[in-house]
Amino acid sequence: MLREVRSWVEICPGATLLFLCCYLGYVCGQIRYPVPEESQEGTFVGNVAQDFLLDTESLSARRLQVAGEVNQRHFRVDLDSGALLIKNPIDREALCGLSANCIVPLEFVTEGPLEMYRAEVEIVDVNDHAPRFPRQQLDLEIGEAAPPGQRFPLEKAQDADVGSNSISSYRLSSNEHFALDVKKRSDGSLVPELLLEKPLDREKQSDYRLVLTAVDGGNPPRSGTAELRVSVLDVNDNAPAFQQSSYRISVLESAPAGMLLIQLNASDPDLGPSGNVTFSFSGHTPDRVRNLFSLHPTTGKLTLQGPLDFENENYYEFDVRARDGGSPAMEQHCSLRVDLLDVNDNAPHITVTSELGTLPESAEPGTVVALISVQDPDSGSNGDVSLRIPDHLPFALKSAFRNQFSLVTAGPLDREAKSSYDIMVTASDAGNPPLSTQRTIFLNISDVNDNPPSFFQRSHEVFVPENNRPGDLLCSLAASDPDSGLNSLISYSLLEPRNRDVSASSFISLNPQTGAVHATRSFDYEQTQTLQFEVQARDRGNPPLSSTVTVRLFVLDLNDNAPAVLRPRARPGSLCPQALPPSVGAGHLVTKVTAVDLDSGYNAWVSYQLLEAPDPSLFAVSRYAGEVRTAVPIPADLPPQKLVIVVKDSGTPPLSTSVTLLVSLEEDAHPVVPDLRESSAPREGESRLTLYLAVSLVAICFVSFGSFVALLSKCLRGAACGVTCFPAGTCACLTRSRRREGLPPSNGILRIQLGSDDPIKFVDVGGHSHGCTPLASAPTRSDSFMMVKSPSAPMAGEPVRPSCPPSDLLYGLEIPPQLAGKWQVLCMLSLCCWGWVSGQLRYSVVEESEPGTLVGNVAQDLGLKVTDLMSRGLRLGSEEKGHYFSLSLMSGGLAVNQKIDRESLCGASTSCLLPVQVVTEHPLELIRVEVEILDLNDNSPSFAIPEREIRISESAALGARFPLDSAQDPDVGTNTVSFYTLSPNNHFSLNVKTLKDGKLFPELVLEQQLDRKTSVGAHCCGGGVPARSGTTLIAITVLDINDNAPAFQSSVLRVGLAENAPRGTLLLRLNATDPDEGINGQLDYSFGDHTSEAVRNLFGLDPSSGSIHVLGPIDFEESSFYEIHARARDQGQPAMEGHCVIQVDVGDANDNAPEVLLASLVNPVLESTPVGTVVGLFNVRDRDSGRNGEVSLDISPDLPFQIKPSENHYSLLTSQPLDREATSHYIIELLASDAGSPPLHAHLTIRLNISDVNDNAPSFTQQLYTAYIAENRPPGSLLCTVAASDPDTGDNARLTYSIIGNQIQGAPASSFVYVNPEDGRVFAQRTFDYELLQMMQIVVGVRDAGSPPLHANTSLHVFVLDQNDNAPLPGWELPAPQRLPRSAPPGSLVTKVTAVDADAGHNAWLSYSLLPQSTAPGLFLVSAHTGEVRTARALLEDDSDTQQVVVLVRDNGDPSLSSTATVLLVLEDEDPEETPKSSDFFTHPPERSDLTLYLIVALAAISLLSLVTFTFLSAKCLRGHADGGGVGGGRCCQRQDSPSRDYYKQSSPNLQVSSDGTLKYMEVTLRPADSQSHCYRTCFSPASDGSDFTFLRPLGVQQPSALALEPDAFRSRSNTLREPSQQAPPNTDWRFSQAQRPGTSGSQNGDETGTWPNNQFDTEMLQAMILASASEAADGSSTLGAGAGTMGLSARYGPQFTLQHVPDYRQNVYIPGSNATLTNAAGKRDGKAPAGGNGNKKKSGKKEKK
Repeated sequence: MLREVRSWVEICPGATLLFLCCYLGYVCGQIRYPVPEESQEGTFVGNVAQDFLLDTESLSARRLQVAGEVNQRHFRVDLDSGALLIKNPIDREALCGLSANCIVPLEFVTEGPLEMYRAEVEIVDVNDHAPRFPRQQLDLEIGEAAPPGQRFPLEKAQDADVGSNSISSYRLSSNEHFALDVKKRSDGSLVPELLLEKPLDREKQSDYRLVLTAVDGGNPPRSGTAELRVSVLDVNDNAPAFQQSSYRISVLESAPAGMLLIQLNASDPDLGPSGNVTFSFSGHTPDRVRNLFSLHPTTGKLTLQGPLDFENENYYEFDVRARDGGSPAMEQHCSLRVDLLDVNDNAPHITVTSELGTLPESAEPGTVVALISVQDPDSGSNGDVSLRIPDHLPFALKSAFRNQFSLVTAGPLDREAKSSYDIMVTASDAGNPPLSTQRTIFLNISDVNDNPPSFFQRSHEVFVPENNRPGDLLCSLAASDPDSGLNSLISYSLLEPRNRDVSASSFISLNPQTGAVHATRSFDYEQTQTLQFEVQARDRGNPPLSSTVTVRLFVLDLNDNAPAVLRPRARPGSLCPQALPPSVGAGHLVTKVTAVDLDSGYNAWVSYQLLEAPDPSLFAVSRYAGEVRTAVPIPADLPPQKLVIVVKDSGTPPLSTSVTLLVSLEEDAHPVVPDLRESSAPREGESRLTLYLAVSLVAICFVSFGSFVALLSKCLRGAACGVTCFPAGTCACLTRSRRREGLPPSNGILRIQLGSDDPIKFVDVGGHSHGCTPLASAPTRSDSFMMVKSPSAPMAGEPVRPSCPPSDLLYGLEIPPQLAGKWQVLCMLSLCCWGWVSGQLRYSVVEESEPGTLVGNVAQDLGLKVTDLMSRGLRLGSEEKGHYFSLSLMSGGLAVNQKIDRESLCGASTSCLLPVQVVTEHPLELIRVEVEILDLNDNSPSFAIPEREIRISESAALGARFPLDSAQDPDVGTNTVSFYTLSPNNHFSLNVKTLKDGKLFPELVLEQQLDRKTSVGAHCCGGGVPARSGTTLIAITVLDINDNAPAFQSSVLRVGLAENAPRGTLLLRLNATDPDEGINGQLDYSFGDHTSEAVRNLFGLDPSSGSIHVLGPIDFEESSFYEIHARARDQGQPAMEGHCVIQVDVGDANDNAPEVLLASLVNPVLESTPVGTVVGLFNVRDRDSGRNGEVSLDISPDLPFQIKPSENHYSLLTSQPLDREATSHYIIELLASDAGSPPLHAHLTIRLNISDVNDNAPSFTQQLYTAYIAENRPPGSLLCTVAASDPDTGDNARLTYSIIGNQIQGAPASSFVYVNPEDGRVFAQRTFDYELLQMMQIVVGVRDAGSPPLHANTSLHVFVLDQNDNAPLPGWELPAPQRLPRSAPPGSLVTKVTAVDADAGHNAWLSYSLLPQSTAPGLFLVSAHTGEVRTARALLEDDSDTQQVVVLVRDNGDPSLSSTATVLLVLEDEDPEETPKSSDFFTHPPERSDLTLYLIVALAAISLLSLVTFTFLSAKCLRGHADGGGVGGGRCCQRQDSPSRDYYKQSSPNLQVSSDGTLKYMEVTLRPADSQSHCYRTCFSPASDGSDFTFLRPLGVQQPSALALEPDAFRSRSNTLREPSQQAPPNTDWRFSQAQRPGTSGSQNGDETGTWPNNQFDTEMLQAMILASASEAADGSSTLGAGAGTMGLSARYGPQFTLQHVPDYRQNVYIPGSNATLTNAAGKRDGKAPAGGNGNKKKSGKKEKK
């Protein structure tokens, strides 16, 4: 299309110019597109790009779019094709309403440049709406006296469509009385009217149902219908009629006051007041009903105004009267019954008939604690009561019948756990929401002795220092017993172990009342370290119970033993001679004093000290080793020396002993340092050590062999033990074991039941038996068998018979049911079945019976004996409604206690039942009895009022019925009202109706036409035997009717009204007339049904005067025309009415100011925008019409903008160039004015911002920057700050600084300096060195962030300032000393010291000086500036041969730096020679005998072999004992001696249960009465001779290694094996571990828990081990202990404990013939190196002159 336009332009340039001018000036009109409403999304409307001559390729760039939020919801532009499309379906009716034309103005906006295009879219109406009447049913009331030809306006239908699609016609369904007349209004709308063509006769037809149809003119046509219901109004000749003669409703008794119960509806075919029905209670309604209920007279709403109570009366029945407002009034009656629905408003009431205050804790489950009765006055589910108690209590509730419960025990009771129970009994009904009541029953639990005393700990440890005083309190053992009274009184006794050599009672005494343990004598740690005994606590219950506790007493060591000297040995009072060779040197070993202390710990640590000596300086004693050595060389003529060595322990206070040595010099052929290994003759100590080793080796071999033989023989004879092997390898072994705590004593019978899965099912220990019977066969796993011990003769076990004594005590995991307890359950069930009698007793009695009247014999009906009534405690329980009856204990008869009035008790209920409760105390039972109260005819019928008036219209039809009030009779059944009668008359008769509930309802029937005369009649009623009756009078009044309707002067009235008329302006006064008189001629005015709600809000109609006033604002723009429908109605019965229409025309006024709407605005505007660019689009509008709606728009002057109009659309264009730097924004004011009179104005202020363009480059404040920095400044030092500015804003003014890439010394400049890109601060990147770099030239650039960016550069010169940071350095080094002849004269040049300084200037000026550190400062001189070293004088003979000249070189910096140069000079006069070097000589000691070593190795090997063999056999035997399988049971157990059964009284079972609930093992220990030894035999086999036994199962039995760690298990097995008891070792906290003992590292494997050394023998063995280690310790390189310097003590005593706290036993190692001692590999504690073994260290020789 563009090509065609271009070609046409080339041909007709003038026409083209004219066309463009017309198009761009919008002279040719606007483009209009038609589109049907409800078009789907995407429907094509038109191609706006083609119609506006826009290039489709630039539509996206120019962003062509629809302007306006509203239009954008319906339309959109396709930027690819330029087509206008439907965005959302358009509903014409919602958009334009009833307007004939629906034009939508559209504005299209493009950018770059900003332009606006306009078009219109016409929404074409589619017939998509059918005519619709405001109401589907139109009611019209017409009096039957209305004349033919009378018109009745009808509501018109509404159609949202317009034009031909609007309503075109109305139709009425065919009938013979009415026709339809359609009028056309000035606006073209049609109004239907109903025309009466034929007189109405209400008696033939009271109403007409017609169908009114409205049809539109669409294609196809649509229609809407409404039902026209014409009611014919008659005179008041019909009485109101209820929908039903009787009503029955239900209401909750908890209904609040004011609640609506029912709305009665009585219909009256009459119209007007004749059809206005008023409701009221009938005259005979009682006051209690009137007080409870309220009946609205007009609406017929029956509401509740008083409280209801279902328990007092469950229903109310009364009559309601409906009376119309006609003249005369007519009425009708109906019966209304209100049934009350029970509400759960009564909480249950709990009555405890009987209860027990105290119950023993041994009470059996099911024991009755209390009888409980609950009552709830509510009915139905609200009266269903459930009783509950807390779940955690050992009680339960049982119910025999409704609301009767018994509280019984549900489980075992434990007084110790809880001594009393507050049983909260909660009774809850089944209502919604449920109500509950709580009652607490207090029950005390009496004590039974079922808990043995228990100690707080199973074992106690007591520590007592030795040498205590007899009678000291050692500890207090306290046991507690949760029982009370005598059951909790505890006495203590001491249990003596049977296998102990030492009796505990010889050491301690026990207070039987308090449990205090006192010492009876003093303890000696060296004799007794530990003492273990058991204390028994026994209560005084019946039978008494007891428990034991193990007490372990540890004796603490005190320093009560002085050290004893072992070596050297001397007789008391004698001296120990010691010989020394003459002329020995210092450090020679004289002898070694060895002492031991019987105490332990610190008390056994000894130290040695030289106490007396003639010359203490000659000898020295090692403090911890006891070595006596020479301190100085000993002269040859030294006289004998008497040395007193004192040995002191570390106790508090310390104890000491002394030894006296006599040291004398003797001639000897041995070398100065003797070596005992050279001698072939053994010393006395060595021979004794060898003897000890040999004896020990023989003893260990003998003991090992004997133990091996004994253990092997016992294992081989294990088949003789009491063993019974069962199928599947199950073995039971009988061994003796100790009694364990926590289990009650048994009488010697053990019964074990095996389950199907191997574990023991239960164990029974109890009963007495006098023999055992051999087993006929091996018992199966489900069998029960009994192991019996007999005091007379051992016998085998026999199966358990059901006749076992009931006193057997069962202990186990599961106990099967026993026959002995079945009779209790049967008795309890029989008692319950007999006590709770099923069913109830019912009696009947006539109301008003005299007191004493017999109702029934309760005792006889229940089968109770009269003689037992007093003992059984027969009585009456609680009654729900008073004490109306009494019960005789003499005869058991139930009699009337007081007169009963059935009417006050049960009201109108047909059945009257009274519940009565009969209770027996022994046993506790409850019987329910019901008594029915029979009715008597003791009340007469009565009317509510004695006289009643009835008003009847004279037009009443024959046969009309008029309800009358019913009479009331409180009696029921045949005693109530049975018939009605009426006095004789000519006009009325009486008709009686029978209601569904049997009540009679009288009606008055019109038999003859009335003549407005008044007649009086009476009617009565009666019933019962003898019959009773009541009467009332009836007055009848005849009334007149209304038959004329009001009429207006004209049916249509037209008036004019100015816009904005003030409120209260009178529009019109209506006037209508009615020929009737009285209230039938009094008129009321109102709006008709056709009057819209908007008109009702704008205008008001006075109902009395007919004046119409303005109520709301009249706005021409909202509506220029209003139509008011008015109606006049009289007050006759029936009411008649007339209609008219008022048409109001509204005139326009200039009351709306113009509006300026911003369509589009470019904000901000680029400052580079060219002149003539559109930056804003505006629309103006004015709601007024004519000249009031013509608007002009002006802009404020002196702005670079102008306004370009186009109809009501304006464009804002630039008229001058823009410069943001000069003006950053403009305030534009637009003024819109209309052409009205007076004109109205509107203002619009716009702030238009000018956006920046990057048209200014940044500039530096200086072209050259200079910076100075001292060398050695740290990196990051600020050099200077460069600054640049940019007049632009935003990103265009955001500057970034950088270093322009240039090289400095071959490296980029950015590696030397750094510039902050944000603020221009320049920092040093590194430390500068003046000696390397003096000046840098750097180019700094700045760039803005505009697009495109602009930049600028500047130069920066950085100068580095020198600092004195380099000390002078000598320029050469002397490789060797300089030689100077001694004959050199003064001033001779020796050498020249040269130095350089890397600094510059003054910092590099150097000066030289001679330092006093030189060997001879006065011998040489140094030149201050040249550094020449010259002699200051002549050299002398006594000058040192070696001279050291130290020269100081100092620079001139501040502060100055210096360095030194050292010159070594050798004064020469002859050549030096070295002396020959000395040589080292070594001696090798000869070999010595290894007999001692062999003996030690043999002893250790035999001991180890014996230990391994003994451990292997023990483990194998114990494993066989634990496995319990195999034929013969040889590996099950060991034989043991058994004492006689005559001396055993009690047994003690001990069970151990594994984690999975099965029995791990079980022990039954039989305790002898005395300390004699007895033999017992088991009952498993006749050949077995063991009786005391322990049942062991192979479940989870621990291995011997694990058992050794458990003291209890170890004692049990040691006692079983009959091994002699050994005293437990003392507390080992102070002892050394293996790593802490002296000796070579890891050389011994001793017992870590034993004391070492603890006697003389151990001491000798220590010496033997020391001698055995002599060979490797001779050179002092062997190590002792596990750690360096600590000997492993920190592992026990903490990291702070080192060898400073422990004497160094390594120094106790004495090697004869050598002065070396054993040391740690890490060196001694003092840090000195260990001494050598066979010689002295090498010494360096000094150089000597030849």
